Amino acid sequence: MEIKKLRDKYKEQVKKHLQDKVGCDIQHEGFPCGTCFFTLDTKKPLDNSDWQLILYLRGDDKKENLHNLPDEKEYEDRIKNILGG
Repeated sequence: MEIKKLRDKYKEQVKKHLQDKVGCDIQHEGFPCGTCFFTLDTKKPLDNSDWQLILYLRGDDKKENLHNLPDEKEYEDRIKNILGG
C-alpha cells in the first residue's frame, strides 16, 4: 500500500496508540521519541526499520533520507505489529 494511503488509514491511530502505550508525545505532531518508541511491547521485536517507518508515516522525513525502511510490501504488517496485532 502506498504511503499516502497508509497515512490516511493509520497515522492518527498509530500516534494515539503510541501516546497511550509509551507515554511520550514530544516529537513531530505528538509522536514519541525513538527511545520511548523502542519501549513498546510488540509480538515481533522492533528494530530500526520500524522506527524509520514511523518517521516516514508521520511525514516529517522523506523516503530518500531513510536508508533502513522495510520493504514496501511489509509496511502494513509492520504497522499492525506496532498496533499490537
